[in-house]
Parts: sequence; structure tokens; C-alpha cells
Amino acid sequence: MDRQKIARGVGLSEELFKHRIMRRRGGALCHRLIPACLSCRDSTSHEYLWHPRKPGFYIPLRKHISPDCKRDILFRRGTQIQAGDSLGAACYKRLIPAAKAKAVNHTRDIPQTFWRDDRLPWLELRSTWRSRQAYKHHSHPQLSVGAIIEGETRCLCAGQEYLLQPGDLIVIPPHAPHSCNPLHGRPRSYHMLYLDATWCHAQRPDIPPGASITSPQPLLRDSPLFASFQQVVALMSRGSLEQLPARLAQLLHALPLCAAAPQAPHHASALLFQRLAMDLPASPSLDKLAHDSALRKETVIRAVKQDTGLTPASLINMARIEYAKTRLRAGDPIADVGYQAGFADQSHFHKTFVSYTAATPRQYAQSRSISDNK
Repeated sequence: MDRQKIARGVGLSEELFKHRIMRRRGGALCHRLIPACLSCRDSTSHEYLWHPRKPGFYIPLRKHISPDCKRDILFRRGTQIQAGDSLGAACYKRLIPAAKAKAVNHTRDIPQTFWRDDRLPWLELRSTWRSRQAYKHHSHPQLSVGAIIEGETRCLCAGQEYLLQPGDLIVIPPHAPHSCNPLHGRPRSYHMLYLDATWCHAQRPDIPPGASITSPQPLLRDSPLFASFQQVVALMSRGSLEQLPARLAQLLHALPLCAAAPQAPHHASALLFQRLAMDLPASPSLDKLAHDSALRKETVIRAVKQDTGLTPASLINMARIEYAKTRLRAGDPIADVGYQAGFADQSHFHKTFVSYTAATPRQYAQSRSISDNK
């Protein structure tokens, strides 16, 4: 690598460049350059960028720039900026003013609404607009039906990956591990409909109450079915409560659902479920679970993941989040909910809630009732 050429690319003398980079790298100059910009074929100015809050100080990038040079760049402190059209030497200076702009896609700033009503406790609708927020792998006790309105989403469900586009529906069975994240960090808009599993069994006599609900065809590209979903959303937006049960039952019957025989869990998984049901705030550690199961920790992790698709730690977090949701729906103060669910402090609760739901506890608590629109 031509260090002198790099120094010129970032506007420093070679010695000053080396001194500052060595300070940031703990005394070792990093020789790695990320791929050249495809617009100008220049790679000399891509490795280090001007820090917006520290004049005269360059910091390394955390991730590579996309081939079309339009992805976000993450600075050391997590500041997000729009990369613009090009990031080669010819347009490098254009990036510096943009670096001063504050990120606008914080979770708290994302327009999203949770719709529910006490008279229909088996129903919940989430509407999210132009969000880049990603999810951790998680699951829901309800049947989930998602509709993509804008943008693209990569959905990983039960080990299978699907690319969702506007007009697509995705059916996620209860307790199926999944994650639906934006493609290349681009914003997407979507609705998610959550239907209680007990209500679904009552509407579908072909699925016995003791059987698991599954879907042989999770991804649906069916215009009439998508239109039916949108009509349900419109009814909820207008507050037409009396028409919703029939319309939702009609939608549920149109979905490709079938029954599956429930599988007996491994005894380590059964023990974890039992402990979570008995005392959620005092959830067992992995060491305690392995000791009480008379198994190695690796065996416990493998057994739980085979049964649920999640690690024991993720399963515990999900159980706490689901409990927190019930308390937030009941109107409990957010500060009390985190403690009741077993989180160490408010910051831990907030961070975990966001990572699994892509919403803040306050956003979830400040839901709108269907009857509010009348």
C-alpha cells in the first residue's frame, strides 16, 4: 500500500497521517483498504473519514461500502450518514458536510402504530413506515401475517429465507423462529397482523386444538388475498369493529394453514419452560440449567435450539419481552414493567425490547384503540 498516496487522499502529511492512525490503532498502522469505489475506481480515500465532532481527527470505517456506494456508513460512535452517489476521490469532499447530519432513523423516530381493542383481545395490528430497524431472531405465540407495503425485506422463517416485495404476504406460524430485516439497510413499510392461536383454532375446525398450526407455503403472492388483508387494515383504521371478526375469519380461511403433530420437547427444554413459568424474573442461568439437567452446557444449547430455533438466552429474553408486552397493554408504568419482567435496569430493558421488537416500550405502550377512530 502507498501510504503517501493515502495521506494525500485524506488531506494529511504522511507523518501526521501515520502518527494519528497509529494512535487509533494502538501503535500499528492498518494496511487494509476496502474495495475501490466503482464510480471513480479510487480506493485511496475510502478507509478513513473525517470525524464530524473532532476536527483534525480521522477514524476508520466499520464496514465496507456497497458496490453502488449508496449504503449507510457507520462511524466509530455509531453516527449514520447517507453515502450519496459516489465515494471516490473526486467526490470525497461531498461526504464531509453530510457527516454532520444527525441520524434520522432512531427507533423512537420511526412512524409506527400498534392497534388493539379490549373487546377483541385476540387481535393486534402493527403498522410501521419507512423503517431500517432490524430484528433479532425471535418468535411470537400468535399466528403472524405480514404485508409488505413499500421496500424489500429479507425474511428468515424456520430456516428458510424469503425475499419479500411490495404486495407480498408472509405467514409465520405460532412460535416459529424468524427475523424480517431490511434489504441492504433500505427502508421498508409493512403491516403485521397478530392473531391469537386459540382464536385461530376456533375458526379452523380442520386444525384440532391440540395440534400445531403450520403453513406449507409461507410466502404468498396473491393479489386478491393481499387486497383482503388491506381491507382488514382499512376497517381497523376506520374503527369498524363490528365487521372485523367476520372479515378476519374470512382471511384466516383463505390462508394456507394446516395441522402438525406437536413434538415432545427435550427434557432440558421442558425444564427451562417450567422454570420460566414458575418464576420469570429469576430465570435460570445456563450453568444452573445444565447442572439441573445433568447435561453439558453445549448439549443444553443444542437441545433448546433444536426444539425452539432459539438459544436459551434468546428464549428467556423473548419470554420476558412477551410478559412485558402484556403489562404494557394493561397500562403499567414502563419503569415497573422492566423490573417485573426480570431486567437488571431500565437501560437493559429498553435495549432488549428494541432489539426483539424494533419498537421502544413507549411506542408499544402508546397504542391506539380501534374505537379511537370513531
